[in-house]
Amino acid sequence: MIVVKEKVYKALNVFLKFLKKLFYIYLGVNAFIGIAIGSYVFIRIQYYKWNTEKVYEKNRISVYFDSDYPKADTACLHPVLDRSLALLREKGISCEKSIDLVFYYYMEKYDSKVNSFGANSDAKASTYTIGRISLFSAARFCDDVFDGDDWIEKYDCFSINPASSTIAHEICHIYEYEKLGFFRFCEYSKDKKWKIEGFADYVSEKSLLKVDKGIELFIEGDNGYIEDVEGYIVERAILYFFGRLRTDYLLRYKGIPEDEYWETEYDTDKLDDEIREALRSGEYKAFEQ
Repeated sequence: MIVVKEKVYKALNVFLKFLKKLFYIYLGVNAFIGIAIGSYVFIRIQYYKWNTEKVYEKNRISVYFDSDYPKADTACLHPVLDRSLALLREKGISCEKSIDLVFYYYMEKYDSKVNSFGANSDAKASTYTIGRISLFSAARFCDDVFDGDDWIEKYDCFSINPASSTIAHEICHIYEYEKLGFFRFCEYSKDKKWKIEGFADYVSEKSLLKVDKGIELFIEGDNGYIEDVEGYIVERAILYFFGRLRTDYLLRYKGIPEDEYWETEYDTDKLDDEIREALRSGEYKAFEQ
């Protein structure tokens, strides 16, 4: 009986040592993963700053120019950034995160630094991630306007967004991320994109699609127009504008609290019918100040 007990104890001891080794392996693997993720995030945050210079700082916003950007534009930052912050204040938007605002002069450098981490630069204007906003502008923005690509000039349905509105739009996305949290923000970005982009356009008071054309498309429901122009670009412009229109109707016209706006699951077909009726009757005037 004693021999049996000793064998059991030995077996248990061996088993416990095995579990201990597994535990240490588990800790080691997790430590490696943690270091790898931390290093990746650090590189991702810092990479875009390489070969740039901080030229301005205000209200937790640091502005960087890449080495090719005309330094004369530094003086133009003040009114542009002031207007961006004013747009946010008008809608009660307060972003607590420190933000780096980086301007790239050449599209190639913008692509290499921004797209290297999977950011979407189809608009060739702006992206944001981890408290950073990256913007491309081949032309100076002293007149508070980003110079648009050639395709914008070809169609009378588009308008060129002011730099201040573009910056406000992207800061608003950082605000949305803080408000909704990572998982909800990802969910909304996938399944309720009209809210994410519509709210940002509502705050920035500007859309790529001109107001008259956007309202016409909204009322008529002419989706065939998408294929007649630039495909994905116009499809996205319409998504943003319709989202802005819905957001303006709900928040400004109906006076719905912002928290309710984010929490409510709207039937967009019914909501759009309601907005169309209000537009046709003249009861609702879109974006009226």
